[in-house]
Amino acid sequence: MRNKKFSFYIFIFVIGLLTILNLSTAYDFKSNVLKIQRANTFKSPLASAGKELVSVTSPNILKESTGVIPAFKSLIGKILGSENKASIRPLRAEVFGFLPFWTLDKRIHFRYELLSTIAYFGVDINSQGEFIKERDNGKTDGGWAGWVSDDFTDVINQAKKYKTKILLTIKGFDNETIEKLLNCAKCSRNLVNNALKEIKNRKADGVNLDFEYVGTPDDDIIFRFTQLVKDFVDVFHDEIPGSHVSVSTYAKSAADKKLHDIKGLSSITDSFFIMGYDFFRAVSSYAGPVAPLGGADKYGYDLKTTIDDYLKLTPANKIILGLPYYGYDWPVEKNEPNAKTLKGSDETGYANMSSYANSQYDILNDDQARSWDRDAQVPFYSWFDKDHKVWRQDYYEDVRSLGLKYDFIKEKNLRGVGIWALGYDGSYPELWDLLEEKFTK
Repeated sequence: MRNKKFSFYIFIFVIGLLTILNLSTAYDFKSNVLKIQRANTFKSPLASAGKELVSVTSPNILKESTGVIPAFKSLIGKILGSENKASIRPLRAEVFGFLPFWTLDKRIHFRYELLSTIAYFGVDINSQGEFIKERDNGKTDGGWAGWVSDDFTDVINQAKKYKTKILLTIKGFDNETIEKLLNCAKCSRNLVNNALKEIKNRKADGVNLDFEYVGTPDDDIIFRFTQLVKDFVDVFHDEIPGSHVSVSTYAKSAADKKLHDIKGLSSITDSFFIMGYDFFRAVSSYAGPVAPLGGADKYGYDLKTTIDDYLKLTPANKIILGLPYYGYDWPVEKNEPNAKTLKGSDETGYANMSSYANSQYDILNDDQARSWDRDAQVPFYSWFDKDHKVWRQDYYEDVRSLGLKYDFIKEKNLRGVGIWALGYDGSYPELWDLLEEKFTK
């Protein structure tokens, strides 16, 4: 019986090997990638990774190849019993991943043993402290539908096997809604109670408060937000022992006056998730790095300066540095680093958000097109768009740039690393492998 089983595995291995050989014209063995063709763009509104709605375009930020090479690796992993290794070494830092409802279908590729925390993203609120479950058009809200879905139930069940915490991200992205909520004590209490009910119903572990107030709020609003966080912490820690309350903050929240009083919140919240991305965005006037590690003199601010500013106000063990699994590509005036972007139009094309899988495995991202930004410590590449007759430029993250940031996180003894967003690496394994290399004992 064992011989028959072994022969079957050998047969599968040989078939897989022949498949790879037949695909040799498409597979770049030097770069160890299966290249994909960049799709034509079309105009579409899309939520940015900073999670503020901006008008950009995208063919599909998660479009990737059919994944023959990754699928074959997965098959061999199953044969050898190595997929999602339960015997993985313990994590020595927190790995906190945001899971948007639109990437739930990528969950089959997650390595839960490498995730300390999954924050479902997310559920919107109104000024009364109620979760928005239905939109004005009568359709179920996508964030709410994902939260109560069977797909997310599967995520919860898998997470429990690996003792991965599950958080619900509570989203407040509108200034007026935030102000009305905070100025109403009853509404704030209502939000805390509604959140507690949902977390208990889902047998989850806590919440992430993602309140993205734009501009400079009044001191009273800042104080009331800090009080809201305290209410969450007090209630959740009392009702659900071991629960976790995290607060998402801007990169410059420690340097500029924002909704988030970092010093005041430091003794209250369990952790800060610094949104260390969107330094350059789809609407930027110049192409540039989404998350520059260095280069403050050139770009005005960077992640090293961000952490230095935070460490003046809060201890390192409170800080999770969130990093992007995405980039942007822009139509630009000429083929040069940090080229001036063109205003998006049907004639020139539009700016796109591009997932790691799209950028890294773009057939146009070859050795000739790709460069390295020595200041920001990130890759970028340029190509000529024959359809629109303009140059385009894409700044993104790869194994090298993320590895440098992970080393920086360890050097600063931060609480851990954050990911926006789970699923943006598609079915490719290398970013999981990098987390294992950098953050396991």
